[in-house]
Amino acid sequence: MDLDLRGYLRVLRKRKWFVLLALVVCLGFGAFITARTTPLYLAQATLFVGEQQITVQELPQGQAVTNLSGLLLKSYAQIITSRTIAQDAVAASGLPITVGEILGGLSSQPVIDTLVLKVEYIGPDPAIDQQIVNAVADTFVSQINKLGGTDPKKASAVPVNIIDRAQEPFAPISPNTKRNMTLALLIGLGAGVVLAFIVEQLDVSVKHREEIEHMGLHVLGAIPALDTHGEDVYLDRDSQGLGGESFRKVRTSIGFLGVEAPIKTLLVTSPVADEGKTTVALNLAAAFALGGLRTLLVEADLRRPSLHKRFAPTGTNGLTTTIVGQVPLEDAVTATDTKNLYVLLAGAIPPNPVELLGSEQMAGLLERIAALFDVIVVDSPPVLPVADAATIMAHTDGVIVVARTGKTDRTKLLDATQIVTRAGGRLLGVVLNRQKPSDSPYEYSHYYSYRAEGSSVPESAGR
Repeated sequence: MDLDLRGYLRVLRKRKWFVLLALVVCLGFGAFITARTTPLYLAQATLFVGEQQITVQELPQGQAVTNLSGLLLKSYAQIITSRTIAQDAVAASGLPITVGEILGGLSSQPVIDTLVLKVEYIGPDPAIDQQIVNAVADTFVSQINKLGGTDPKKASAVPVNIIDRAQEPFAPISPNTKRNMTLALLIGLGAGVVLAFIVEQLDVSVKHREEIEHMGLHVLGAIPALDTHGEDVYLDRDSQGLGGESFRKVRTSIGFLGVEAPIKTLLVTSPVADEGKTTVALNLAAAFALGGLRTLLVEADLRRPSLHKRFAPTGTNGLTTTIVGQVPLEDAVTATDTKNLYVLLAGAIPPNPVELLGSEQMAGLLERIAALFDVIVVDSPPVLPVADAATIMAHTDGVIVVARTGKTDRTKLLDATQIVTRAGGRLLGVVLNRQKPSDSPYEYSHYYSYRAEGSSVPESAGR
């Protein structure tokens, strides 16, 4: 997945719900862990180790001077956390706590470049924590000041004094709610972004025109996904809105392709069903008709016809009955409410649609129609499930493949275009259906956005 900065931002905007989901989950988990964690308090006392200079006569030349306070500071930090001191502290203070519990929360460390020693205890009860630290400090000072010998030439214990006795802590040091929630926020954002790009990578559907062009396919235009209010034709109800303009762009693109080889008969298909080919065919035909061209929309989908729902025919006359010669072409063609737009519905459903569409009678019918109309738009079945569309592609001037944003598989789209080429059809390009305007800011100008909310624009996600 080759993306630039705008591509990354587009992915994050599209997959924003995955980012929000990961964020909510991580924040919720962080809040739950914080709420379930037992608060711990820190009580602390400060000791000062006195300084005493001595000369050790036994050393060679009798000139070594040792600062016993500096040498013993680390040793005192070890002694104060010993089991002996803890036992004496419990015995002297009568605290309701075991020696093991004291040793589990007790710590001591010298302050760098000073003669100060810190004694700390972390526990769940602030009052008990205070008593434990003070009891340990008192016991240690009492014990350490008794150490030493009677020989004046040897070092006696360096005296230790309590500078600050422990106070009852008023706020817990754990859990740190601010730190926990900040960490959860960062983890949630990171996980959400990663999840968004994983989902994007796993999504093999086409999502924007640049992706289709990267596959080597030409994009004729993109049709927006807008509320339709039950209508089928964009240009009847909202000719100046996003819907009508998008089909005029497709019509213009087709016109440019027909400069050297005129395009009169168009076949509209899709890789699979439910990608909007029928609605695209209907609206494209309306775009040609409203452009002043006498246009016929032919319903060649003989397996799942749907245009009759829009035009409500009075009988079963249509394409099938005309092909077999039961009804004259003039009687099967129906005028519509759209100026210059006529429709030839499917008619009776045959048991052999592929043979009927691939017959010489069908090829001859298309020639007759071409002599009567300026533009013919043929709505055919999808190309991958059945061979119906492939049988008539060679008798048309161009083929349009409809792909639906977020649904059409990239591989299936490529397979469908290859079938068009193998069947002898002229692939004009791809129409990207139901694209969100926010996904393609250059495709849909904000110039039209004022019409989007109140316009009756039809659903382009039909068959």
